[in-house]
Parts: sequence; C-alpha cells; structure tokens
Amino acid sequence: MSILGQFLNNCQLNIFTQDILSSSGDMPENVDTMQQMTSGTPAPRPKNRKRVAAGKAIAEKTRQAREAQKKAFAEAQIIIANQNVQKKADPPVPETTRNDLTTTQWLRVISIFVSVLEIYYKREQSRPSPQMPKAPSPSPVDATEHHLNESRASKKWNEAN
Repeated sequence: MSILGQFLNNCQLNIFTQDILSSSGDMPENVDTMQQMTSGTPAPRPKNRKRVAAGKAIAEKTRQAREAQKKAFAEAQIIIANQNVQKKADPPVPETTRNDLTTTQWLRVISIFVSVLEIYYKREQSRPSPQMPKAPSPSPVDATEHHLNESRASKKWNEAN
C-alpha cells in the first residue's frame, strides 16, 4: 500500500472515531485525537563517508597539535628553570658601554658652548667698567623751592596781563 493510501485510511479512521466519541460525550471536543503519522524513532540516515573521514582527520590533527603544544610548554618551562638557576649561580657582569658622540652631536654641544660664551661677553661689554667715570646724577629738588618758583612765575604772568 502506498503512503498516500495509508494517510487517507488514517484520516478516515480518525474522523470516524471522533464522530463516535463526540456523540457519546466521553471526550471533550478540544482534545486532538489525530494519530501521529510519523514513527517515534527517526529513520537512520546514511552518513556521508567523506564528512566522517574529514571529521576524524580534523580530530586527529587537533589531538596531535595539543600534544605538541604540551611538549613545547614543558620544554619551555625546563629552559626557563635552567636560566633562573644560572642567573642565581653567576654573579652579574657589569656591562661596559662607550658613549661616543656622533659628529652632529659634537657640533651641537660646541654651538651651545659658543652661544653661552657670546651671551657672557655681551653682558660684560654692556656692564660699565669700574675705571669709567659715572655720570653726575641730578641733585634732588627741594619741594619748597619748587613751590616758590611756581608762585613767582604766576605773579609775573599776572603782572604782564
């Protein structure tokens, strides 16, 4: 019998049972009484052999890479431990370094030195020497004398006008 024939028979059977049950009143009307058309267990699907082989190859490569990484990590720890032991056993050797300046750096140092000397000599030239006579400073003006001179000038002006 074909699948379509089975489906139609099940549908007719379900409709018949629903009519009988609903007329007797034993079952509520909102309950689904349809039988399941598919079986509960899935049908076995044939596996793609290429995919299975590829999955196994990838799993093997990752396992090998993980093992190689563990080996490398263990070797690195051994090397680090050996270096720490050597550092503790050997006293530190002072490193000798020569700080030679390049030609450009020497020229910069010399130009700075020359500019500092130039500023110093200009400062010395602008400073008055102790042998040179100082200019006489004006004598302080007495405030009373200044006031008297103003009053005399104002009197003369008044007389003239």
